Amino acid sequence: MGDATEEALISDAQKVFLRQLVLVKEMEDYHDLIISCEGRQWKVHRVVEGETQCIELKEEDPNMVDALVDYLYCFDYTDGRQIQSTVQSSGSNTLSINANMYIIGDKYNLRDLKTLAKQKFQTALSSSWNKENLPDVIRTIYDNTLSSDRALRDCLIPILESQKTVLRAREAFMQLVSSHGEFAIDLIDAWADLSPPNPRGVSERDWWCENCQSSGHSNDVRCPECNQELQGFS
Repeated sequence: MGDATEEALISDAQKVFLRQLVLVKEMEDYHDLIISCEGRQWKVHRVVEGETQCIELKEEDPNMVDALVDYLYCFDYTDGRQIQSTVQSSGSNTLSINANMYIIGDKYNLRDLKTLAKQKFQTALSSSWNKENLPDVIRTIYDNTLSSDRALRDCLIPILESQKTVLRAREAFMQLVSSHGEFAIDLIDAWADLSPPNPRGVSERDWWCENCQSSGHSNDVRCPECNQELQGFS
């Protein structure tokens, strides 16, 4: 059997598996765990047996929990729907949804969710950077990710640099720059075409992580997604 045929069979099997997961999600008779958040509930299935029958996510936005449950069953989530957040003030566009899903993935150590959210964020960025809530999205990213976690930040900076004439004239954007030092430093470096300080003396370069399939351009020697030592810099 050729490689192409095997890949096609695997792809078909994956599609069948995902369809079955969607069906299982809707089978209420087999639900044995409840996730609750701000008065909303999701009936789900425990992967590992335990005594806990209800998990309350007090700090999360219920709309993000809804997307999280979708991801846990379907390995995907919808980022194009208009949602009204009762917790987050970062708006309702796709950038906000994907930024928050990345943060949730980081919080609950869901590496594949982080990778997916980054990909969706980067895809949406080219058409959504001009949204009014862009400063709120940027603030969400910088307030809820570590300085060493460059995944979403490195998606943002190039397009902010390319649109600097437009953004420089926007009061809300410049207020964010004046109030958020860490973001301001990244932006100044980009707008002045400067490279950030490099205490390790390692030049920036493209990298790809074999462990979690993340990629980026930095001087990191370990993957910011999974902390795996990077090999094969280019």
